[in-house]
Amino acid sequence: MGLAEILGVNHQMERIRAAAICLLLAACQPVSPNPVSSPSHISTSQIPAPQPTMVLPSSTAFPTPIPTYSEEPIPIRTLPPEARPTPLPEPPLLSSALTVLAGSDAPGFQDGKGDLAKFNEPKGLDIDAEGNLYVADTNNHVIRRVSPQGEVITIAGTGQPGDVDGGRQQAQFKFPRRLTLDDFGHIFVIEDTNVEKDPDTGLFIYLNTPIIRRVRKIHISSQKVSNLIFLNSNILKKRLFDIYWHKKNNNLYISGDNVVFEIQTESKVNQITNEKTFDASNVGDYGNLPRWPHNQNPDIDNITVGVNDLLLLTDSSNQILWDMSFDGKPSFFAGGRRSKDEGFDPDGCYDYARFFGLDSVVKDSKGNIFIGQSNMLRKVTPDGCASTVQIKEKVSNINSLFLPSKINDLVMDSKNIIYILSGNKVYKLDLNARAPS
Repeated sequence: MGLAEILGVNHQMERIRAAAICLLLAACQPVSPNPVSSPSHISTSQIPAPQPTMVLPSSTAFPTPIPTYSEEPIPIRTLPPEARPTPLPEPPLLSSALTVLAGSDAPGFQDGKGDLAKFNEPKGLDIDAEGNLYVADTNNHVIRRVSPQGEVITIAGTGQPGDVDGGRQQAQFKFPRRLTLDDFGHIFVIEDTNVEKDPDTGLFIYLNTPIIRRVRKIHISSQKVSNLIFLNSNILKKRLFDIYWHKKNNNLYISGDNVVFEIQTESKVNQITNEKTFDASNVGDYGNLPRWPHNQNPDIDNITVGVNDLLLLTDSSNQILWDMSFDGKPSFFAGGRRSKDEGFDPDGCYDYARFFGLDSVVKDSKGNIFIGQSNMLRKVTPDGCASTVQIKEKVSNINSLFLPSKINDLVMDSKNIIYILSGNKVYKLDLNARAPS
């Protein structure tokens, strides 16, 4: 038998085998309950055309299904734009509402007033009852105080990284990140970093494990620094992101990764959430809202006082604001990820509010939440309606409030003034300075 005849026979056998497989596959299809009847109102033009059949080389080489992942959330309920709840409009801020209280564009380490003072990538900010601001000046390894007039002084740290406790001249910090004040003259500071400076090149290098993770305590009047020693060492096994002292129960709360710790004393530390706390099946209404098909692991970072004087948390993985009770029970407040057919307008209420970064958060006396989102500012009312803070430019047009650098932290005083830590500056934003409506 010649080569052509052999190829012809083989080709014929492959066609017979493919036809047999197609018949077997067709025989396994589900049968209609009434295959002989069909609705009379459907024309043949409405019947989908048959799809091309895949011809397999053998009966054992069936393709393995490829798992698919959509980056779009599942739209569970959809309202037309005109039917969606929207935040009430308010007049924009005047351009004069935003001023620089202290700091300059260039990084450095220098005390002084206004733009004579220099910071180096500060990350944490808080305020006392007299209006003094306290800054965790991260890359300078010190804690600074800024007066209401913009006078900056260093109150703890030498400017050199280290882990020494003691007085103002001896104490050392290593990349202090966030801080909080209580009503008894104490500052609590988080240090958590996997960054080390190469002594030869002067460049920062990132390590796989943290080089330091601790909580420091500063007595403001004596400027004495000490290290908190926790009997529950689990708190130091998690990334420490934010710290908040709650006036209502005189407890510290620390957030990081996907858990929250409550600190009553150094010997009494409770983990009040776990890995499943923020799962969709445990958070009430949010389990029925549009979300990613595969829930992303939560990343609980910022923590502050909530609308009901409990706790408010940010989940930067899922772009959600959570209310949470003191015993660790969360409830959905606003945000989440929606599909593109809902439009791209970030302003909206409840699950129609969209966030693209939850970098810092603070609450005012009326229950409004202000969020640093990259280099812009968002506002969320107590009923969960989010809007973008607008400012009126000198050329008479209105734009969103954009800062040159990312917002690292926010605090607010009793006079409705927000202080913004961004870049190497402390900004002052007067929310009372609004354009006429």
